[in-house]
Amino acid sequence: MATAITIMPTNDNSGWFMLLPRDDWRIERASAWQETPILPPSRLFLIAAILLISIVVSSFVANRPLHIGADADGYISVFNSLNYGHYTRISEPLFVGLALAVGSLTGNYKFFFFACSLILFFSSLYANHRLINRVVMTPYRGRYITYLAFGLLLYSPFYFNMHVNILRHGMAVPFLLLGYLMVMEKRYPSAALLLLASLGFHASSLIHILLVPLLFLNLRILVGLFLAFSAIYLANLSSAVLGPIFAFLNMASSFETISEYGASSGHRSGVRFDFWLFTTFFVGLSVMAAWRNVVAEALPRVMVTSSIPFLLFGYISFSDRLLVFSWFIIAAIVACCSSWILMNIERNFLFVVAVLLNLVAMGMFIGKLF
Repeated sequence: MATAITIMPTNDNSGWFMLLPRDDWRIERASAWQETPILPPSRLFLIAAILLISIVVSSFVANRPLHIGADADGYISVFNSLNYGHYTRISEPLFVGLALAVGSLTGNYKFFFFACSLILFFSSLYANHRLINRVVMTPYRGRYITYLAFGLLLYSPFYFNMHVNILRHGMAVPFLLLGYLMVMEKRYPSAALLLLASLGFHASSLIHILLVPLLFLNLRILVGLFLAFSAIYLANLSSAVLGPIFAFLNMASSFETISEYGASSGHRSGVRFDFWLFTTFFVGLSVMAAWRNVVAEALPRVMVTSSIPFLLFGYISFSDRLLVFSWFIIAAIVACCSSWILMNIERNFLFVVAVLLNLVAMGMFIGKLF
């Protein structure tokens, strides 16, 4: 005698902010997984906790000694120059607007650093949330993996650097990632606003915006492009290949400006095999995870596309800044793969691991500020 089996849809509370759009399409995908978690508190409690922790940590960032962060004095000078009407080379409208708004309210650069750090914390968390809920293929809810990813992100030296050194670049990256995700979801008005927001914080977002069409390529073709550009880069032929192309487009002066970036600093330039190898490992991990149905193809698409600027211009000084976008995604890649490995373990265990990881990582993050 056949027995009818009815699968009830789950109540997916993957959204961490009640007023933000929810990924209801994930309910059907996770409908076979019915157990209700016991340990995770309500979203309202988590929102309050995240807000409080972010405010506290941002306060530490704002009040750190100025020798922590090589560009701290430079940003203070820019903040004062903007608010006193003096000339400054920084012209990105959102960054300038933020500096002027904080200046008109307080006139204190510490509040400016606080605002930048707070924006970066929340935009980073939400960008990771949207990315993970877009790509996760394991039965774990995206909320768990988001917290795990954010804890891993806090461990990253470059993420700490985004708060204390490369502020403009740091604030641009989460909006750039969200813009990429909106493009792949064909929500083009939202994508345009988010990509413009990233450009409003840092002009380097332009090269990533120009590469948006690559997101629609077949993943195998995209991997092929990555390998081809890697071969050109490792052979130290990037400049020789790109120079004639820019000249043909009557953009030789732009190419010269890019190539000479940071040249006077004496910082190491040329082929950075260490950067390439580190990035390629995680590109490969994301691609293999997609091919084994651990994550959706959106994750390697974003990872590969965000790495292309480095392969094109990675011979310049400070070439690691071309990789900030792709390195930002690494925490999500590791979190998704880890959740797949732990998929047969009680899911509350993953939540406990995520909470403990965030507490330790937050402590280490604050410790670096002294």
